[in-house]
Amino acid sequence: MTTHKVDDWTIERWRIEPRLVGLEFDESTPSEQAPPLWKDLTVASAVAVLLWAAAAIVFG
Repeated sequence: MTTHKVDDWTIERWRIEPRLVGLEFDESTPSEQAPPLWKDLTVASAVAVLLWAAAAIVFG
């Protein structure tokens, strides 16, 4: 039987010695921006219309 250090699992230790390092995001590359929302919505709408048309042909 092994004994574990229960002190390592306490909340107080996590508050004093956090194990997770903060995430850092590098926003220095403006060329990798997400496309505008209207483009995403347009593509999604076109795909939905094509799927409805395909379903109408197959099941219609």
